[in-house]
Amino acid sequence: MGDAGLKTAAVIFARGTGDAVPFLSARLLAGKPLLHYALAAARKAASVDSVHVSTEDERIAQVAIQEGADVLRRPEDLSGHATPLYAAIAHAARELLSRDKSLRRLVCIPADAVFCDPKDIDRAVALASKGGFERVVGVVPEFKKYVIWKQDKKGKCSLVVPPPHQRKPGEKHFSEPGVLTVWKLGPSGVNLHAPKTGQLSISEESAFRVDTEHDLRLAESLLGPKRLALRCDGSQKMGMGHVMRLANLARHLEQSGQENGSSWRARFFVGSDHLEGAKALSERGLDVDVVRSGDTADWVRRIEEYAPQVVLSDLPFVPAQYSDRLCDLAAESITLVDSVSDLDPKTPRLGTVISLLDEELPLPHARYHRGPSFAALHASVRARIGRSRKRKFPAGPVHALMAFGTVDPMRLSERCLDFLAGAPNLLSRLTIVLRKEQQDARFRERLRRLRCKTTVITSPSDRMGELLQRADIAIMSGGIGAYEAGALGAPAIVLCQNARELERMQRFERSGSIVLLGLGEDVTQAGFLRTLRRLVQDPTLRKKLSDCGARLSDGKGLERISDIINGLFNDAQSSSASAR
Repeated sequence: MGDAGLKTAAVIFARGTGDAVPFLSARLLAGKPLLHYALAAARKAASVDSVHVSTEDERIAQVAIQEGADVLRRPEDLSGHATPLYAAIAHAARELLSRDKSLRRLVCIPADAVFCDPKDIDRAVALASKGGFERVVGVVPEFKKYVIWKQDKKGKCSLVVPPPHQRKPGEKHFSEPGVLTVWKLGPSGVNLHAPKTGQLSISEESAFRVDTEHDLRLAESLLGPKRLALRCDGSQKMGMGHVMRLANLARHLEQSGQENGSSWRARFFVGSDHLEGAKALSERGLDVDVVRSGDTADWVRRIEEYAPQVVLSDLPFVPAQYSDRLCDLAAESITLVDSVSDLDPKTPRLGTVISLLDEELPLPHARYHRGPSFAALHASVRARIGRSRKRKFPAGPVHALMAFGTVDPMRLSERCLDFLAGAPNLLSRLTIVLRKEQQDARFRERLRRLRCKTTVITSPSDRMGELLQRADIAIMSGGIGAYEAGALGAPAIVLCQNARELERMQRFERSGSIVLLGLGEDVTQAGFLRTLRRLVQDPTLRKKLSDCGARLSDGKGLERISDIINGLFNDAQSSSASAR
């Protein structure tokens, strides 16, 4: 609110005719009418007591009413290109004084000043009050603006405003963009005849005005949802871990954006030979673009056409050419890997790298974040960290959870069921996570051989936290499941799907939360049962594994990755503003 006894009114000037863009003030910008932004700035200013919209157009008047603003209807002859804004200001001053004689200041903002800063409004009002000015205008240094030339009738050109090097030493020029003016109100309105004027320096960003379609597109890129490109692959052969990890991240960014009013628009770019991954993302209502697998130029071109501010890649192996070309885009690049071994050793440069293993990165990079605390755990797991049941570790038959990823490409579930058929006294219950398509006759036959209660879960996406919480031991592959089991304190036996996964799990095993048996296809029944029997009969070992796993992650990996994404975006915006 304004000072006691000195009321201040703000007026947003929004004409319907005479603009280069028809009905500009009513055009949608980032999902809201263009005049919304000037209105919002005026409302946020502590020095403003009331906010109004001055217009001659009924359509814009209705938009202003929907925005909750009071409308000052002015005559059409005060709205054309030939009519100076001063005439509309004088009209608004007379109208408002006829309603409230206690008004002493008038803040004037054009509707196209979409980046007007509430703090600038308060500073201008304070300057008008303390400096005794009849008018205060917001200005920016002129030397960054265009040099103006004029052409006479004979076609000869000459400078109107000389460039900085032709000006007198110490001479300073300023531009008045017209985005903010504060007037002192007298009994008859404003003094338009040589008023005592003060100047307030404002940023070039807040001085920006939307006059053309190009300006609209530029403002849309700044005000609209921030664009995130997500590059990943997933299929039955390679598994869906990378796809699901980024799907969880996209959902988290969307939800957190709704809470803080800073949303991200995410688009996934998936290889053409991984259509299962593209389908899984589409079924979740996510935006997916399929690119030619192996064609780095196509990947980069399609991503560049999307014009993202941040690109995040999550691939089993990241080629050097791809990483290098991403660094040439007008976007921040993030590479998410399970291990630095997933990066091409020939990579000449990288942007930001996030690795789930705590290891050195010898490759050239801009920023590096590492450790299991960056694991993007599923929401059902995160929700149970810190409040999971108090685990007990009695000796004897245990409840085991078997989960080899979404698709179990190596059919390790069947292999382990064959092993367990010879261990009647180790398990009290077995819960198996497996897609319905893989529950064929061979799988059902193996289930019948077991001598313990069994449950098969076909859609575990929202239940993994619950399943891990109930289980005494987890039997799984070396993907994100190993991190999730550790976070909930479930001791895990790990059988790897491939050599690259085995290499990662050999490093991860140092955390002390898993027992690694090696490649699943090489594990023998004797070795599997020996390990399982040891864990079942040694509660102290199970507790040690559980305690080590619980120390690995607090479940806030998605938040940490989101903070990195937002931080890179903010850094880029700050750099862009400094360059302007």
